[in-house]
Amino acid sequence: MQKIYLQKIRAREKERKMEKVLEKPLLHYDGSLLSVFREGDVAAKITKVKKGSLNNDNLSPPTPLLVVSPIIPGTYPVLLFFHGFVLKPSWYKSLLQHISSHRYIVVAPQFSPLVSQSQEVKKAAKVTEWLSNGALEYVLPEKVQPDLLKLAVSGHSRGGKTAFSLALGYGNLSNST
Repeated sequence: MQKIYLQKIRAREKERKMEKVLEKPLLHYDGSLLSVFREGDVAAKITKVKKGSLNNDNLSPPTPLLVVSPIIPGTYPVLLFFHGFVLKPSWYKSLLQHISSHRYIVVAPQFSPLVSQSQEVKKAAKVTEWLSNGALEYVLPEKVQPDLLKLAVSGHSRGGKTAFSLALGYGNLSNST
């Protein structure tokens, strides 16, 4: 009997905590209400970058990319987004534009559904290597710079597994054969 009573008390405590969390509105630093579902304050540009499309082989990405970036000059964090199995980055266009409107550069590589998960992770690592070589700057609007010290990886479905694998270091190119 006492055990059931304690469980009910704990359940009520959890409910009260949740009510307090739900009561608090999300706020901007200036105190105005924040909604992650609202469009951000910056217009975004979509650029499709084909493999081999840049004049220099060192600048050419290892796979086709969809790059969505703010158009206002500045330095922005970069989100590397990996699509789901048998999907295309362009199918996420509205989501990626929304993220970019909140002052992010989004890089979404296209992977083939015919490769294994480990091959996809290695290709993702090659994209990060391409980013670190400074090639992204050549496809961004004028005076828009990536801040690669603020790089995040994310993905949907199989792309989420790819992002997590990459974050754990499974795409380490120095260890690959």
